Amino acid sequence: MRNLASIQTIKSLEDIPNKDRIKLCSFENTGWHVIVGTDLKVGDMVVYCEVDAVLPVKPEFEFLRPRCWNNIYQGFRIRSMKMSNIYSEGIVFPLSILPAGNYKEGQDVTDLIGVIKYDSEALEESKQVTKKKYGPFMRFLFRFPFLKAIFLPKKVRSKWPEFVAYTDETRVQNLTYVFEKYQGLPVYVTVKRDGQSATYFYNKKEFGVCSRNLRLPSPAKNKGNYAGMQSRYWENARRYDIENKLKQASKDMGINLYIQGEQCGPGIQGNKYQYKELKLFIFNIYDITHKRYFSWEQMKKFCETYSFDMVPFVEYIDFLWKDVDELIVYAKGNDPDGDNMLREGVVIRSVIPMPPDEGMANMWSLKVVNLDFLIKYGANDFSDKGTASGTT
Repeated sequence: MRNLASIQTIKSLEDIPNKDRIKLCSFENTGWHVIVGTDLKVGDMVVYCEVDAVLPVKPEFEFLRPRCWNNIYQGFRIRSMKMSNIYSEGIVFPLSILPAGNYKEGQDVTDLIGVIKYDSEALEESKQVTKKKYGPFMRFLFRFPFLKAIFLPKKVRSKWPEFVAYTDETRVQNLTYVFEKYQGLPVYVTVKRDGQSATYFYNKKEFGVCSRNLRLPSPAKNKGNYAGMQSRYWENARRYDIENKLKQASKDMGINLYIQGEQCGPGIQGNKYQYKELKLFIFNIYDITHKRYFSWEQMKKFCETYSFDMVPFVEYIDFLWKDVDELIVYAKGNDPDGDNMLREGVVIRSVIPMPPDEGMANMWSLKVVNLDFLIKYGANDFSDKGTASGTT
């Protein structure tokens, strides 16, 4: 689980040109950078909250209300921001916001504070398995397993397949050890697409459809009573004839398998690519039978054989970046399918599929988000008005 709030030690405080009331803060054991006030000093231990953390309603967070209040989550959403052409990702607070105690570097305090993750995709997912009579607040509650068990009828809940891995990628800021440990590793780079993660499997003659976190019931079985009838995930299954393709691939290759991709198009994340119809871009193929991921070249051959699109390929390259800042610069650029459309970022994976290292999800991989993309699409740009410091 992602540590949305953790204890960090300040490594450096850099001056910001023409600003004497703020500094750019970096930490000892993570790659994030945050604009803070001048009341902090190197060596201080602080509470760091990542981007997309939603802070609960507490007096110490009320100063965030004018800029960060989110009605759906009923809390304060932390976003990326840009000030004096400097990017800031997250916010820091003094240890005094926590109960008295002995805290350690890197300690997760997410639950202690009551922080939850802002997740627009999870909100969208809840529509796929709930009756239409449920309003936004109830759909939000269904994100929490114990509330879902109480309020959501069992017949519309589907258990996540145990043989399918979730599609979450870890941001490089949380994997700073890779720069020393994996220098020279052959990797390949693809464009990160801004859409919805989708999984389609064919296992032991059973076909299934999953969003990022949920297995979605078949619309045919719901007899029109549930929003699954309008599911974009099932619409793409029909559009690409995925069930028949996976059935044929399973027969041809003698394996059970699943594919994972990003679906984009009308009604998804504002359709930034201006697609006129739904599209699916494959980024993972997994051999369930032998428990292994396909390499990029194997995926390419598979997609050519069975007529699937893939996420855009950037290059093969050796992992020679020295730090987070170099990769942040590398991630910038435009998406090949957009008209001067910024790419959301890049995903980097080992050429030969490797098991995940510490902090990685399912395989050796990491993602680097384009900070210009975050600022342009929904992040805060305070334009030098105030500071991002959580100190009081």
